[in-house]
Amino acid sequence: MKFLIDKNSLTKSLSLALSIVQRKTTMPILSNFLLSVKGTTLKIIATNLEISCITNIPIETSKEGSITVNAKMLSEIVRELPEGNISFDLMSDDRLEIHAGKAKFKLVGVSADEFPGVSDFKLGSSSKVPAKVLSEMLGKSLYSVSDDETRFVLNGVCFFYDSGKLKMVGTDGHRLSLIEREISTLNLPETGEIVPKRGLIEAKKILDENIDSEVLVGFEEGMFILDAGSTKLSIRLVDGEFPDYTQVIPEAKGYDISIAKSQLEQSIKRVTLLVSDKSKRVTMDFSNGMIKMSGSSPELGEGTDEIEIDYKSDPLTVGFNGKYILDVLSSINEDQNVIIELHGSTGPAIFKIESDSNYKSFLMPIRLN
Repeated sequence: MKFLIDKNSLTKSLSLALSIVQRKTTMPILSNFLLSVKGTTLKIIATNLEISCITNIPIETSKEGSITVNAKMLSEIVRELPEGNISFDLMSDDRLEIHAGKAKFKLVGVSADEFPGVSDFKLGSSSKVPAKVLSEMLGKSLYSVSDDETRFVLNGVCFFYDSGKLKMVGTDGHRLSLIEREISTLNLPETGEIVPKRGLIEAKKILDENIDSEVLVGFEEGMFILDAGSTKLSIRLVDGEFPDYTQVIPEAKGYDISIAKSQLEQSIKRVTLLVSDKSKRVTMDFSNGMIKMSGSSPELGEGTDEIEIDYKSDPLTVGFNGKYILDVLSSINEDQNVIIELHGSTGPAIFKIESDSNYKSFLMPIRLN
């Protein structure tokens, strides 16, 4: 195997693939990249058996072949090499010689036969979706996903597709995000499929790199597939049934208040400065024409702030996780008014934005002493 490649194009591809490689594993081969040259294409494959990434890069080649090398070492070597072209030459003893400028490395390789098989799924053109739409939906659902591995069915975003509408739902039991978009071109199953959070974080990176393009998405053989042309990602689905999220949605309409996103965001950040507990509890006192927010901890003190709002209902005191509120607000790109639909001191608060009725985030209140 022998080929020539530009450093910049290689660095970008290695960076994405490296985030998938496991640092600690009982299978040492999973710490490697598989490099394969065929024709004028270099294929880089990384997998941890749950997430797999295949990247194709055009190259100048004089000899085909394949080898696996330590992913971290290869990435660090390439990053430190001078700008310009890098030459790779596989020696007979499975050492990969890397040369750029006057720098030269010989990296020990392992036969490609040792690397686990990674399926190269093919998706039809009927699975096209704008990358921008998919990226936005992930950005407005991933923050609610649970990191508690004992509740594995909550460790991913659930995809629902029905009548030309794609819906994503994420929850950790304390909050829930729900976003829906019309995408008539998809060919997805109607049953809910749970895609793990870690894989979707990598998928969002690929989407953001191709934000103005269309990508292919689909579900094949228990995997979620994202095909962005030169890069293809496959993620093993969570095997389980997603809980009935509709039980969280109140049947009755609550009381709406409207407040500027930036104003609420800044106020929450202020009052949580002196909150040391993990929940970052913020107490909100709603009264005639005003909301008073406060946060405190015995060892640090107390902070308060007030915002004028159009509130004309009975006085209400309710506590929320301040970090959860900030997560919702950070998912909203534009500085616009946020609608908070209140359901008393024990019911969920529903965060919405005026310009998008198909995005909602539900936060359960924290019990106040």
